[in-house]
Amino acid sequence: MEKLPDLKQLSNEAKEALIVELWQEIQKLTAALATTGETKPNKVPTKTSKGVA
Repeated sequence: MEKLPDLKQLSNEAKEALIVELWQEIQKLTAALATTGETKPNKVPTKTSKGVA
């Protein structure tokens, strides 16, 4: 899917199908990240008075 469809134009059944499709994609990407050992997003550096730590 290149572009999110106009949700106002979709039927409830089409919205449900889209949710299932997106959920499956999330599961696939989560599994791929788990195999690389990166299950959590990168931490944001802590800002200090001297800049970024």
